[in-house]
Amino acid sequence: MTTNFDIRGYYRLLGIRPQADGNSVKRAYRKLAKDVHPDRQRLDLGATAKFQRLAEAYETLSNPERRAQYDSASLIASRHEEGPLSCARCRVVSPHLRYAIFPYILGFSPAEPCRNFEGVYCPRCAQAKALQAVTITWLAGWWRIPRGPFLSIRALFQILKDDSYPDSQNTDALMQQAAYYLSVGQMGLASTALSHVEQFATTGIASRRLAELRRHISISEPSRDEWGMRRRWSFWIQLAPLALVSLIIIAVGPSFNAAKHSTAVAAQQTDNGVMVIDARGSNSK
Repeated sequence: MTTNFDIRGYYRLLGIRPQADGNSVKRAYRKLAKDVHPDRQRLDLGATAKFQRLAEAYETLSNPERRAQYDSASLIASRHEEGPLSCARCRVVSPHLRYAIFPYILGFSPAEPCRNFEGVYCPRCAQAKALQAVTITWLAGWWRIPRGPFLSIRALFQILKDDSYPDSQNTDALMQQAAYYLSVGQMGLASTALSHVEQFATTGIASRRLAELRRHISISEPSRDEWGMRRRWSFWIQLAPLALVSLIIIAVGPSFNAAKHSTAVAAQQTDNGVMVIDARGSNSK
């Protein structure tokens, strides 16, 4: 991790402090450029890359406007020195993470039946946790009367309508990812993380923070949304238990009605003194 106010190590490379004036920047560059120039370092295969990085540092710090932007970006990155967020389940570090809360209900629990799977997840793990919450609720959520059925329906509906991703936590999480990638110079990943912030940044404070980061992270084109397909699959899979129950009712319903009708007919015939032969072959009048 870079030090505060030196996001890409430009000050450290030139051997100057962030408070150094323009003349100090120029003197430091000229001295180092002579030492690392490829013409003087013919045996060093990395001399060209070192000289290019030195020139990049000088071009940034010698230009007042670019230097101000660099210092501002360094300040933003310094607020997130704890490092990037990772998926709570598979530990992958990605710009596609989301903070999610998936409710589930344990209707037979003597304690409070409402529980949550909560944390930062990648798309694949969020899908798995959502399905886990749905499965638990379908199997164990209905048993507490009278609250169990109501709580189960509410939890299932929250996941089904994709209402498990709170705005505030996701704004903070995605901005932290963007700032981290900015601090290590991975601008493509920083852009990807930042491109997903807008759907969650609904408050004025969040919008101002987003605008601040956008000054240093350009979004050239919309990045691929890895959550879109996951959400479509999640919708249909979460409907599967309801569809299964509906199919069972459809399949069993006619048989149940037929059995009920047969019982009623048999009872009526018996009352009228008509002989009825039951399934075991016995006779009655």
